[in-house]
Amino acid sequence: MASFPSFDPSMFTRSISQGEFKRRFGPARGDPLLNRAIQGQYPPGSTYKPFVAASALQREIVTTGHYYPCPGTWTAPFDESDPDAMQYVFNNWTAADLGSMTIATALAKSCDTIFYPMGYRYWDLFYVNDDELANGVVSHEPMQRDLGAFGFGSQTRVDLSFEQDGRVPDAEWKKTIHDLYPESFPEGEWFPGDFILMTIGQGDTLVTPLQLATAFGALENDGKICVPHVLDRVVAPDETVVREYQQNCRRVRIDERHLRYVRDALTGTVTGGGTAGAAFAGFPFDAVWVAGKTGTAEVDPKQDYSWFAAMTAAGGQEHVVVALVEQGGHGATTAAPIVRHIIEGIYGLEFSQFTDIEGTD
Repeated sequence: MASFPSFDPSMFTRSISQGEFKRRFGPARGDPLLNRAIQGQYPPGSTYKPFVAASALQREIVTTGHYYPCPGTWTAPFDESDPDAMQYVFNNWTAADLGSMTIATALAKSCDTIFYPMGYRYWDLFYVNDDELANGVVSHEPMQRDLGAFGFGSQTRVDLSFEQDGRVPDAEWKKTIHDLYPESFPEGEWFPGDFILMTIGQGDTLVTPLQLATAFGALENDGKICVPHVLDRVVAPDETVVREYQQNCRRVRIDERHLRYVRDALTGTVTGGGTAGAAFAGFPFDAVWVAGKTGTAEVDPKQDYSWFAAMTAAGGQEHVVVALVEQGGHGATTAAPIVRHIIEGIYGLEFSQFTDIEGTD
């Protein structure tokens, strides 16, 4: 793990005034004491889509054999007979109509307008309103439950202090946060748009980089999600082992067929017409298997945040690499080339040159 900007710990070997502390470690210096890997909470953007797709496949909202249209915009269903009905239009990351494609291609090309209808179907099929709840109908919220199974919305339990939970929002959370902070969260009711935005990792969704890496580890390991560790063992001065790292894993309750489908689909991200194809141009895929997902997260009023998450395998080694660059722009432009360099370093490959890459998701 790495977090930037860094700081000089020797500063704390002496007394330090509040003013000096603020100058050296405050927002103007990029909050260097914040360990962004475990404490930074960010919208994941499209890096969330593989887990939404796995859930949608599990719930039979989509299928692997069907082709879905990928237009430049998608309009949420509304009651045309109601003159007061609001019409909501959601944009794809590109204005172009990319035609019809499978879910696998939708992941590789990161088609937002294929994922938006998934969110609406969760609303249509599973959402329970207040009147139904009052009549004893139980709300299941399967999307939130499936995302939580991948570790989102809770700490990874890494052996470091002050890890943050991230957030998988639901109707109860939205009502509670509205009651507590009505000015910051003026809407307390859960809407179809909340599901729709969640499918592309936006809205009120937040993750830490380590959560995302852990989830991609589960995707690579056929649903086996493990507690990450920085500790190997504790050794006493006489070299006796006091404590050793113990593997702690569990299974995600998503069919392995769906997990393999999603994982294999992500090989298309880094090749051909995938969103990270340019960033991985010329990469020796015959030597190292790579699959991944770009993400471009909107954080108003700042510039977009750049994400890339990759899974790799070669020579008996398997790795997950996740990079986040705050205000870095498109995932393919900034984070993906960084991850490529890390992968090249891990496997002893020749380092590629950074090149200007057209902005994609």
